[in-house]
Amino acid sequence: GTGSGAIAITMKLECPSLEVTATDISYDALKVARKNAQQLQADISFRQGDLTTPLLSTQETFDIILSNPPYIAMDEDLSVVVKNFEPHQALFGGEDGLDYYRRLIKEIPYIMTHRALIGFEIGADQGEKIVTLLQQRFPQSKVEIVKDINGKERMIFCSFD
Repeated sequence: GTGSGAIAITMKLECPSLEVTATDISYDALKVARKNAQQLQADISFRQGDLTTPLLSTQETFDIILSNPPYIAMDEDLSVVVKNFEPHQALFGGEDGLDYYRRLIKEIPYIMTHRALIGFEIGADQGEKIVTLLQQRFPQSKVEIVKDINGKERMIFCSFD
């Protein structure tokens, strides 16, 4: 889900030669993302649909796949600001917070080129679990956890040589 389009727009602005496609299940989120891209003059293709579904139907493949899926576990304690003002669809990733990663890891091979780069934003305690999921699906890949400026695990990159 691209949400407001921040990641997709940043990628396009930082690397103008990229062809960027962003998806979201929410019509309203895509409306915001399109407006943001237009204001920042970022040429991005937006598609409405659930995760990879709008991409699978076109049989397109991609060299870089980035996702910041909903990753909060259902029983996780959230601040009132987040819980009451953010769309729950964009926050919660099932009982353990990993449902969307499981789906993405299952579906990504059908939309990636042979030597793609996969990047996920993750919750602070999810790194090793997602590394295991990626290594099971892509045993020949290199998987790396990257920490944020506060020293918390925040990103996972999976690459193929």
